[in-house]
Amino acid sequence: MTAYNKDVLQKIAIRSLESYPDYKGKLTFLGQRDSITFKLESSKGKFLLKLHDHNDHNIVQNEIIQSELKWLEALNEETEIVTNKPVHNIHGDYVTVISVDDIAMSATLVLWVEGQILDREPNEKEVRALANVMVSLHEHACSWDIPQDFKRPNFNTSTLRSSLEKLKALQEKQIVQEYDIDILQKTIDQIIKNVNKLNKTKESWGLIHSDLHESNYVVHKDEVRPIDFSVCGFGFYMFDIAETLLHLESDNRRFFIDAYLRKRQLTQYNQRNLESLFLWQVIRGYGTHSSNPKEFEWISESVPMFVREYCSKYLNGQSFLFK
Repeated sequence: MTAYNKDVLQKIAIRSLESYPDYKGKLTFLGQRDSITFKLESSKGKFLLKLHDHNDHNIVQNEIIQSELKWLEALNEETEIVTNKPVHNIHGDYVTVISVDDIAMSATLVLWVEGQILDREPNEKEVRALANVMVSLHEHACSWDIPQDFKRPNFNTSTLRSSLEKLKALQEKQIVQEYDIDILQKTIDQIIKNVNKLNKTKESWGLIHSDLHESNYVVHKDEVRPIDFSVCGFGFYMFDIAETLLHLESDNRRFFIDAYLRKRQLTQYNQRNLESLFLWQVIRGYGTHSSNPKEFEWISESVPMFVREYCSKYLNGQSFLFK
């Protein structure tokens, strides 16, 4: 994303609120990563304002963003899950396209979700609550009548191969070594072989958050509240679980799986399938960060350990998920 001056972003944010005249108030800049975020405090409450750079998000992408907010609205209306409720602009749309000083952006406004982002490993009670939230998300996805114009990405094996290609580009810069790339290639081939055996049924495949970890949920009075659905899409429900397990320690992984399976059964669930999707999530993460020079040192140090501790065991048929 293009780095913009904060004053420019503040000006764009203020302009965007002209499409939400009842929600004007104090804007506090939060950060600039995949999107630009502000906290809005108004007479109607607290809200999260997001600006999406058109260098990254064109009109087609606006349809993808709108689809995300349609799911959020359905979750708010049809479940007990507490999450960001989207706000319509004066035209009845979720996405507001604006242009200031030849800078084109899209703005979205959602209700602020109160709670604490954990700066520690969650305790057992919080992990079990997190698993129950994921069950609710998956059950809603199974039953929701998805709109015809709904557009979100599919997490298929082609995205896994593209992650490896991004890492191969780092091999030329000596950030990733040839030996590790070779093992990653063999690992990906085995993952795809295993995943291709899985059937995409209503109970196993559907709309998922795909990024539900400690930065994307808050805890409020022991209640877990999911936030940031910006990378939601269609994939295996086990894929969703694997991403969350990636950020939990071994005991908490067991608590999560136990809590989930007490509420909802997973077809085709076994440890080998889950480990295949777990490794896929790790490799996806490397691919996501491979374009950021600030992450090169971390990738250089992390990939050899990942290959040694996870990929090698996986290729040898050894389990690793619950140490």
